[in-house]
Formats: sequence, structure tokens, C-alpha cells
Amino acid sequence: MDCGFSWLNSYYQSPDWVKALWVLSLPSFVLALSALGLWFFLSWKRLRLEERRLGLEGAKVLPSAPAYGEVTETALPGA
Repeated sequence: MDCGFSWLNSYYQSPDWVKALWVLSLPSFVLALSALGLWFFLSWKRLRLEERRLGLEGAKVLPSAPAYGEVTETALPGA
């Protein structure tokens, strides 16, 4: 049963630069994803260490935003 298209045959017949791109694309994606995850983890850790250094551990650093539709004094027009 021949479906008319074979990935393996198209891989064998492709130029060398396409083969290199094919082989390196998945490891590159995994490496980039790992680097991004490590960057987020280290920046989160750095933020926690900075909070501990400043004595803000357990405190809210940023004020919470009002809920959708919640009216506050600063949200009123003309205030």
C-alpha cells in the first residue's frame, strides 16, 4: 500500500543543509525552552532573596488591583 509520500524518502533526497536543520531543530527548541525556564527560576529566586534582604518576606510588595467592576475613590471620574 503506497500513500504517495514518504517522510524518509524526502529526508534522504533533501540537501545537506535541510538535513542539518531537521536534526538540530528539536535540540535547539529544547535548549531554548530550558534556558527560558532557568531564567525565570533564577529571576524568581533573586526576587525572593531581595525581599528577604529588605525584610519584606511574607508582605505584599505590590498593591492589589481593584477587581473588575469594583469602584474605588481613585477610579471615579473627576477625582
